Amino acid sequence: MQIGFNAPTSGPLIEPDSLVSIITEGEALGFDYVTISDHIMVPRNLESKYPYTDTGEFPAGTQAAWLDQLGTTAFIAALTKKLRFVLSVMVVPHRPAVLTAKLLSTIDYLSKGRLTLGIGVGWCREEFEAIGAAPFDDRGAVTDEWMAACQELWTAEFPKFDGKYVKFDDVTFNPKPAQSPVPIWVALRVLGGPGGKPRASIDGETEMFTGGDADWVDDINALKELGVAAVDVRLFRRTTSDTLDTMRRFRDGVLAKL
Repeated sequence: MQIGFNAPTSGPLIEPDSLVSIITEGEALGFDYVTISDHIMVPRNLESKYPYTDTGEFPAGTQAAWLDQLGTTAFIAALTKKLRFVLSVMVVPHRPAVLTAKLLSTIDYLSKGRLTLGIGVGWCREEFEAIGAAPFDDRGAVTDEWMAACQELWTAEFPKFDGKYVKFDDVTFNPKPAQSPVPIWVALRVLGGPGGKPRASIDGETEMFTGGDADWVDDINALKELGVAAVDVRLFRRTTSDTLDTMRRFRDGVLAKL
């Protein structure tokens, strides 16, 4: 079972020294990977509903500063030696397909094969429109086409592609990613961390990932028995020092007991 933590890409913890401390401490504590989220530009007025809160409200708000996902991933790659990085998730239609393929292959090549590509189609129509992305209503088909184009560029000696939105021929594309294939995860959900919610039940069944450290150890082991390979946890607090303390407590209370 691999255990990951979430990198801050918005809010006060994105300050460079803070981000460096969180990432390097995560690697030193023995986490297997870090997740990095994806927003480019959030419009001030949103009608789209965020799919992961009961109210549909976007928890970061519309005024928050956001780091670019792929730039942040390259920064993290340069800071670390063993830690893997999971794009959680990359909204595939946000960037042109060939540029996406080049950025990802460069990150994987320079990191010696530590990239995992988590992909999604996106939920925010207003953001698609603001950044000039491919049509929001066609985002499922666009995602399929973008990923097919990436796979062609990453594997073919002389890649060529003839899609609805992406076309290329008579080109070379090097270097290829270090991994063949680059691992791809579809749709990820980050957990909130021990102690955030008392142990609870739903319809008489224990609600997983509630309660304290011992409950989390039991839940992770239960998922491992079912074949789940990875769990990642959001351990942010208001300050860098509090976040680092929370990460260390998670290492001592959960990681060390798995």
